Amino acid sequence: MPSAHSFTQLANHTSRAEQCESNSHEQLGSDKPSYNSRPYSDAHIKVSEKLKELVFQQMGGNPVGFRWPGSSKDSHNNRLNEEELEMVVGTCICCRSSLRYPKTVPCFRCVVCLTINDLHPIHGRLDHSQKKDNPSTISAALVFQKIKETRFCLKNARRKKDKQTYTLAILSLQQFLSRLFRNSYILLQAFSTTDHVHKTCGLNFHDIWLMYEQLMSMDPSIMEEVLRATDSLLRRPKQHCYDITHYRFLLIILENPVITYNQRNKKHNKLGILKRIFGILSNLGNEAHRYFICWFTQGPYRNATFFRDKVDLVNGFIGQRLCKQSERIQYNYSYNADWQIRAAAISMALLYGANCQMNLVDKSSFYCTMVDYVNLNKDFELWEQKRHYFTFCQYPFLLSMGAKVKIMQFDTRRQMEYRAREAFFSSILSKKAVEPYLILRVRRNHLLADSLRQVSKPGIDLKKSLKVEFVNEEGVDAGGLKKEWLLLLSREIFDPSFGLFESYPDEQMDYVWFNTNNNSVNKEYYHLVGVLMGMAVYNSVNLDVRLPPVCYKKLLGLPLTLNDMADFRPSLTNGLRELLEFEGDVEETYGLNFTINVPTGTGYETVELIKDGSHISLNNKNRKEYVVAYSDYLLNTSVKSPFSTFQEGFLKVCGGNALSLFQEQEIEKLVRGNEEHINWDLLRATCTYDMYNRESICRQSGRVHERRSHMLNNHSVQKISAIAWLWDVIFSLTEDKQRKLLVFMTGSDRIPATGIQSIQLRVSILGPDTEKLPIAHTCFNQLCIWEYSTREKLERKLNRAIYETKGFGLR
Repeated sequence: MPSAHSFTQLANHTSRAEQCESNSHEQLGSDKPSYNSRPYSDAHIKVSEKLKELVFQQMGGNPVGFRWPGSSKDSHNNRLNEEELEMVVGTCICCRSSLRYPKTVPCFRCVVCLTINDLHPIHGRLDHSQKKDNPSTISAALVFQKIKETRFCLKNARRKKDKQTYTLAILSLQQFLSRLFRNSYILLQAFSTTDHVHKTCGLNFHDIWLMYEQLMSMDPSIMEEVLRATDSLLRRPKQHCYDITHYRFLLIILENPVITYNQRNKKHNKLGILKRIFGILSNLGNEAHRYFICWFTQGPYRNATFFRDKVDLVNGFIGQRLCKQSERIQYNYSYNADWQIRAAAISMALLYGANCQMNLVDKSSFYCTMVDYVNLNKDFELWEQKRHYFTFCQYPFLLSMGAKVKIMQFDTRRQMEYRAREAFFSSILSKKAVEPYLILRVRRNHLLADSLRQVSKPGIDLKKSLKVEFVNEEGVDAGGLKKEWLLLLSREIFDPSFGLFESYPDEQMDYVWFNTNNNSVNKEYYHLVGVLMGMAVYNSVNLDVRLPPVCYKKLLGLPLTLNDMADFRPSLTNGLRELLEFEGDVEETYGLNFTINVPTGTGYETVELIKDGSHISLNNKNRKEYVVAYSDYLLNTSVKSPFSTFQEGFLKVCGGNALSLFQEQEIEKLVRGNEEHINWDLLRATCTYDMYNRESICRQSGRVHERRSHMLNNHSVQKISAIAWLWDVIFSLTEDKQRKLLVFMTGSDRIPATGIQSIQLRVSILGPDTEKLPIAHTCFNQLCIWEYSTREKLERKLNRAIYETKGFGLR
C-alpha cells in the first residue's frame, strides 16, 4: 500500500506541473487554446523534441545541437534551407541496402542491419581527450603487459579470496580491451608490423594468436567484453577507415577463436559478428577485393590447414543460414533475398581467387553441402533470367559435383523435351512422321565409318535423346547399347595408331594430344570426337578418354599458362622453367633464337614463334617472352585447326548454360569418370536382389512354364548360397578382372563423377541350376545368374560370360 509520504510527493509533483502549464500559457498569450482541453506542458514538449531527435538520429543525423523545425518558439530562426532538406540515396556497407538520408548529415544508420555508415571518416584523427586512446601509447607490448598484470592481480585475489579486488581487476582489463577493440585504428596500430601493406597484410599474427590464447584462459566475462566491443566496432566500421588498408582489422577479428571454432555458449554472438564481417568484406569494392585476395595468399594463409579452416568457416555460416530456411517457409523466406548468404558467398569468392593463385587446397573443399538441398532447378532458371537476385549459380564453386550434375540433367531433360515437343508439332503440321529420338544404326565391323556418316548428316539434331541399334543384333536400347557404342567408339578413335592423337612415351604420361603431323587422316573425325564426348556428357556416360586437363580448360575458354603443359609434356616444361631460372648468360649458353623445329610426316620443319623470330636471339631479357611464345604455339597455334573442329562438335551437343558452371577438372570427370579404386563393399551394401519363386515352377517336358520373381530382404539373401558364392568370387578376382566384370554389368569400367554410390547394382536369380551362362542388362546395371549347384561352377560360368561374350552373343 502506498505511504502518505508518496501521496504527498505525487500531489506536489501535480501542483508543479499545473503551475508550469499556467506559466506556459501566459507566455504564449493569444496562442492559448480557447477550448476546454488540457494543453501540453513544457515536459511534454521536451519529450516530443527528444523523440524527434532520436528519430533523426535513427536516420543518420547528429542529435547534438540539432533542433527539429517548429520544435520551439525560436524555430523560425533555425529553419533548414532547401539544400539541407535535400535527400540523397546511399548504400549500406554491410547489407548493401539502398537508403535515403539528408544530404548534410555526417552519417546514416541502416534500418535493415542497424549499421552506422559514416560519410566522412576520421582521417587519422582520434579522440585524444583520453590519453590511453592515443595510438602511440597502444602497442602489443602494452596489451600483453596489461594482461600479465591482470592475471597477477586475479591470482592474488583468488588466494586471498578478495572478491572486490578480483572484480576491479577484471573491470580494469575489460575497459582497456573495450577501448582497444572499439577503435579499428588503435587495433591496427597495436598489431601492425609495417606501414607498407599494399603488397603484404603487415600484421603480426603471432601476437594476435597469443593475445587471444591468453584472454581465452582467463575469466569468460573478459572474452564477452571483447565480443561486445567487436560487435560495436562492426556496427560502425567506417569511422576510422579512410583507406583500403585500414580494413585489415577484419583479419584480426577473424582470428578470434570464439568466432573461428564451434562454441555452444549462446552468450557468444558468433553469427552476429560473422555476418557483419562478411557483409563489410563483400561491399568494399573491386580494388579492395584485389588487396584482400593478395593478403589471403600471404602469411598464415599459405598453410593448407589454416586456409581450409577459413573456407570451412564460411561454408558453415552459409549452411546454418540455409538451415533456417525450413523454419521460415511460412513467412515466404527465400535465400535469394538473404543479404547474409550473398555476403558470405562473395567472401568465399575472395578465398577461391586466392586459392587459384596458390593451388593450396583442392577445389572440392569449397563445396557447400547444404546447397545440394536447395531447389537447384529454380536457382538455375533464376540465374538464366539474369535478374538482380542472388543465386548459387553465380558462385559455382559452392556447388558440389552432384549438384552440378543435377543441374546438367535438368537442362538436358528440358532440351530433350523441347526437341521431342518440337518434333511432335512438326509432324502434325507437315503431316509426316518425325522421329523424337536420335537413332543411330551402326555395324560393329564398321563402327567409325557408320558413326561419322550418320553424325555428319546435314540437319541432324544431336540434342535429341540418343538410341543406338547394332545391325543384325537383338536388343532394345534402354541405355545400355548407347553406353557400349560410346565406349567402343572412344577406344577405337583415341588409339594413337589411328592417327588422330599422338602419345609421348618418353614423357611417361598416359595422355594423348592432337596429332598435327598426320595429314592422311580425315579431319572430320575430330568433329566426331567432339560429338562423341558431348554425347557422353549429355547422356551421362563415362568414356576412356585420355585427353589432358588443358583440353577441357580450352573448351571452357580459360587462359592457359606454362603449368598447363606440364600435365602431358613434363620434361619440356621443366626445361623451360630451368631456362627462366638460369642465372648465367642465356645467349652464350643456349645459343637459340625464336624458332623451334617441329616434326612433320617427312622430317622436321622450322617454325618462327614470333615475326622475324629467326633474327632475334634468345637472351636474359626476352627469355620470358620466348617461354610464353613456345607454350602458346604448342597449346594453341599448332592445334588451332583440329581443336576448333573438335570444339565445334562438342558444343554442338553439349553447349548450354549449365556447362559454364563446371570447372575443367569437373568436365574431365564428367567425360572420364573417376579412376578411383572400385569399392565392391559399398556396391554390395547397396545392391538389391530378386529371385524366382520355387513353388510356382511347373516342369513339363523339361520346360519352365511359369516363373515369377520376388524381391529378397536381407534375411532371405543370407540363406541363398548362390548369392554368397557370387560375392566370394567377385572379391577373389584381380582388379583388372573386377573392372571387366563391371563393364559386363554396367557397360563401363569407370566410376561416375558423383562417386561409386551412384551405381545401383541388381542381382537376379532366374531359375534353378542349369548350363546357361549368366547374362547382364547394362541398361539397368543388372546381373542375372542361375542357382548353380557349386561355387566352382558359378565361377567358371561367370568367367566365360565375361571373356567370351560380345554384344548379345558369344564371340
